[in-house]
Amino acid sequence: MVQSSLLQSYMQKAGINAQIGVQNNNAAQNQQPATILEQKPDVFEKQGEESKKGKIAKYALLASMGISITAGVIAAFRHKGGVVKAIKENFSKVKNVFADGTKKTNEAIKNKKVTAENLAEFQKGADNISNAKDSIIRHILMKIPGYEKFDAWASKLYKNTALKTLRKNYSKAQDAVTLADETILETAKKSGLDKSKLSRLKELMGKRKKALSEFTSSDAIKGRITTIDDSIQRLDNDAWQAMKNIKDEGIVQGAKKLSKEALAEKRLTEAKKIQTKLISPYKNMGLTDDEFAEFTGLIDDIAANSPETKNIAEKALKQYKKAFSKEQVDFFEKIRDINYGCAPADILSTAGTIGTLGLYTAQADTKEERVGVTLTTGIPLVVSLGTTIGMTTKMVGGAKALILGALTGLGANILGNQINKKYQEAKGTENAPKTIVTLDDYTNGAMATADKFIHGTQKTAY
Repeated sequence: MVQSSLLQSYMQKAGINAQIGVQNNNAAQNQQPATILEQKPDVFEKQGEESKKGKIAKYALLASMGISITAGVIAAFRHKGGVVKAIKENFSKVKNVFADGTKKTNEAIKNKKVTAENLAEFQKGADNISNAKDSIIRHILMKIPGYEKFDAWASKLYKNTALKTLRKNYSKAQDAVTLADETILETAKKSGLDKSKLSRLKELMGKRKKALSEFTSSDAIKGRITTIDDSIQRLDNDAWQAMKNIKDEGIVQGAKKLSKEALAEKRLTEAKKIQTKLISPYKNMGLTDDEFAEFTGLIDDIAANSPETKNIAEKALKQYKKAFSKEQVDFFEKIRDINYGCAPADILSTAGTIGTLGLYTAQADTKEERVGVTLTTGIPLVVSLGTTIGMTTKMVGGAKALILGALTGLGANILGNQINKKYQEAKGTENAPKTIVTLDDYTNGAMATADKFIHGTQKTAY
């Protein structure tokens, strides 16, 4: 019996030899196509057009991955304590070393300076993209009844978390300073330091201790933060107006403008002046520049024959400078982002990821596969996004937040794969065909492409 062209086409797509002749055994002739079709439906589904459920799963997964990756990239450039700060610091070191170098070296430094300045502009542009995104989301969602309460709650949560981190940093710094002072005095007495110098050392230590107690107290920190917060309240209103102005100026011209100056530049500049006035008297732990230089000189004399004492003193100073920088740079920028609306936007991004992953896992055909994709794809993405947001909330530098987010996501994926392997073995479904794409499919595909590219570009001896 000659088969229909439709059936032949179907079987060709399924990878089956469609040229089946007339069989001598009528029963075999009637049953063979049906048997083959029952054995090969998954081949047809994989090679043919994607099913509707497969498409939904794919788009949901890509959306979730997009949210996680976007959050990570924004985190990398959201704070000057991240990528840009590191580049600027390295440039400064190079400049100091080669300041008196040859003409060629100076030209190289000049080029690096231009690069650093361009990166600084990129920093502002990245900040603007992030802040504008948060502001737009806030203005749209504020029209929803009851959203304002959620916005206020989320913003307060972020502020309190950042404030707790700042207090913890100052607490560590105070502990380090106390330990250093005790060690320095003990070493000074053992070394037989001149009585007048010892008296002056104690006097400067006393002044420093009193200043630090005042500056790092919870009430003092909260008071400074409240003052800064009040001075830049609802920056999103300024951003909203700035974006309206961009519309009048044209997209291209407006985009150029926003790459060179931050949104609400004037208001932020004034707020920064207020902050500088509040904290600058304590940049040297409450000592004046001359007193700090005198204090450092005394410590150098005492620690000349005691490297351990010098290390402890330097560690205390480093710990304090780190906490001071957190308030001066990271905390200021965190307050700025919160006032643009980053807190509710971050929380909604996480909720959006969880929601799309729920849609994604729902497309799996069996309970066992749903458990599998949750362990190997869903949880790793949520962990990665949660870590990134958590790190930025705690004012960890952007690059570190991005790397930690990626590493925790990878760790969750590895652990999830191991748990899933045991689970599927227990259920007897370890060899069951997959019905939806997973994170590992994209990862393995990317690795295969990279491997092919690397080996494909290598020259052989023949």
